[in-house]
Amino acid sequence: MSEDESYEAELSRRSALKAIGGLAAVPAVGSTLVRADDGVEELSDEEKKRAKALIRRIENSPNPDKQIEQLTEEQRELLARATAINELSVEQQRSEGADVGTMASGCKKVHTKVVGKSYLGKQWTYHLETEWCYDGSEITGDPYNRRWGELHTSFWSFKGHIDKTERGGQGEYSYEFWTQGEFQSSFAGTQTDAAYPWIEHDVYADGSYDSDGDFGDM
Repeated sequence: MSEDESYEAELSRRSALKAIGGLAAVPAVGSTLVRADDGVEELSDEEKKRAKALIRRIENSPNPDKQIEQLTEEQRELLARATAINELSVEQQRSEGADVGTMASGCKKVHTKVVGKSYLGKQWTYHLETEWCYDGSEITGDPYNRRWGELHTSFWSFKGHIDKTERGGQGEYSYEFWTQGEFQSSFAGTQTDAAYPWIEHDVYADGSYDSDGDFGDM
């Protein structure tokens, strides 16, 4: 959020981001919501085999950069298609042992991840972990957030966190944290794809919480 963006404009912007993916809040422990992208051209079984063989050759080479430089245009196009994100999953886990309700108290930790997958499997994962304590009427102590990007292939890179917002916290009934990251894929220095996943956690003084996540937009 820019310094001159109002809170109402920020909420409108984030609502628009949510509408892009059409994903509802993740409802339960370990739940997964998956959305496929029909815009990514499907690979045949033969193309998948060829792409996997090319990736093994590059990753097992003592000089992967040289191997990439020697790829033909057809091979680069194949790898770009093979590593393009065509499926998104939002997965959630939380710690056990704390009650929910107006008389509840304790501490919890919720962990949500947005996973970008291609026809060859996982390419990257964006994580957000939030831990908070509560006494039924207010949040006690400062909530703690940890966010990071994880790579599952050498063709994608994590460029860092590009945005965040937070509101509420200690002494209040709720706390909200929203973060967005950037991933890029490239071959021989040429960017072929990019993704901007975001995750939001809303936690409350009664021990309940909501989480959401999606591909995102710039």
